[in-house]
Amino acid sequence: MGRIITTERLQEIEQAHNADPEALGPILAILVVDGNVPVEAVASMLNVSEPTIYRWMYGQSKPRDLDKIAKIKRLLTVLRKAKRAKDLPLSGSTKERVKATVALVMKHKPMPRGSTVEQ
Repeated sequence: MGRIITTERLQEIEQAHNADPEALGPILAILVVDGNVPVEAVASMLNVSEPTIYRWMYGQSKPRDLDKIAKIKRLLTVLRKAKRAKDLPLSGSTKERVKATVALVMKHKPMPRGSTVEQ
């Protein structure tokens, strides 16, 4: 179940990002909060618990698994593309936003390396 992101938590995210601008967790946090993306959906996609996502978001810990880091980077790319395409922020209930997140990932996922688009 999602948590309310309070003003204090937003400040924590900002402080974590300012302390380490390259840290994936706070970058993810900014995109998730701005895009109204449910942490539940992110946790499910990355196969981690919601508390783990929150720890990353607030800079309390960092992802260490190379596979997770690669998946987070791909998710960041998807969220940035969706934001540029004006597909964010999401609206609706948490359940609706979880479904919308899955659709968003399918729509904006990067092309596999080495593949080309034929026209």
